Amino acid sequence: FLTDQLAKEENIRATDKDVDDRLGEMAAKWGMEKAQIKKFYSERKGLDQLQNQMTEEKVYDYLIKNAQIEEVDQIAKKD
Repeated sequence: FLTDQLAKEENIRATDKDVDDRLGEMAAKWGMEKAQIKKFYSERKGLDQLQNQMTEEKVYDYLIKNAQIEEVDQIAKKD
């Protein structure tokens, strides 16, 4: 996948701390304890999936931050 390759080349990865912080945000949002959220994800082998999702988000943020947008004149359509 393109995002995986870019993450590897640019050394972009969601850390364990990033995941832990996200679990804390989720717990606060849902009015639950972070330990409950972590247990839920752990029991379903979802922590790796969450970390992968967060890595993809970081790749997208990287792309947006480093995008070079160039305005060009509109080309007339040929019919």
